[in-house]
Amino acid sequence: MGKLITTGCSFSDHNYYEIAFKEKTPSKHIWWDQLMAKELGLELHNYGRSGAGSDRHAFDIAQAVAEYGKEIKAIIVGWSIWDRFTYPYSCGVQQVCPPTIHVQPFLGHEYSSFVNVQKNSRMNLLKSCLLSTFAHMYTIAKLADSIDAKLLVFQMMAPINTHLKNTEERNMFTDTGPNQYQMIYQATEENPTYKILENDKRFSGFPYMKRLGGEHVWNLDKKDGAFLKVGNKKSYIPLKDLRINRHITKVKWVRYSDVPEKTPKWTEEQIVGDEFLNDESAGFDTVENKNLTITDTHPNHNGQRFIYEKALERWNEIYK
Repeated sequence: MGKLITTGCSFSDHNYYEIAFKEKTPSKHIWWDQLMAKELGLELHNYGRSGAGSDRHAFDIAQAVAEYGKEIKAIIVGWSIWDRFTYPYSCGVQQVCPPTIHVQPFLGHEYSSFVNVQKNSRMNLLKSCLLSTFAHMYTIAKLADSIDAKLLVFQMMAPINTHLKNTEERNMFTDTGPNQYQMIYQATEENPTYKILENDKRFSGFPYMKRLGGEHVWNLDKKDGAFLKVGNKKSYIPLKDLRINRHITKVKWVRYSDVPEKTPKWTEEQIVGDEFLNDESAGFDTVENKNLTITDTHPNHNGQRFIYEKALERWNEIYK
């Protein structure tokens, strides 16, 4: 039996329930790529990792191709948010997810350097994010080509969390160098990897950014729900029934000036809720007036079915 290789973020991480809730995945929670593997008649090898970014996707696919070669018949990537990166190398050890993170494994924070660059070189950081993402996508395309594997890449969530907001120019009369639109143009229309990708139908929904005419799959935040196929019919599922909708604790990164009553442990920044490091399973509603208890909006079994149906639809557009 041939192999299906998949990768992505927490939406594709089969260990998500263990990470988030310290429990086994519910029996009815079938992951989107498990459904795809069954549909395609292939053996699934999943590399999904919570918090992963573009660099980790490229690393995972490279490792899979090196290990399994032409046993791989298909590669599908549910691409993560582009701001994310692995620190300090593409294989580890820490997934950084601006603007917030989950529990860090040790004291000190690699995110401080990112914030420093975002503050002092925000336009270049936006451009670097775009260039790096398109280069990683191109690399995965070439890896698939090298073993004659079918490929589908779709954007799972909205591509960018922080860079667009951070580079908005509110004063149109200031001249501080290239603006956001110029940077986006340079990273797209003047970028050779982008120009190749925009003509590659395997990158479904490309260029993924809404303002450039792209689209992403999990585009449900402002909608009421979605239709899912049940038997030969489509049934409407409200948004609340597409999500896990359980409380989960999350550590939010803030500048120490936001909590001046507490002495910073590092030069300019700190983590809210150091207690979380001591007992990551502890649940609490607030720490220093920062709400850390959130409702988990990751896809549940219905949400996974929704992703599968969207992925299959895109697969069939390419290969059938």
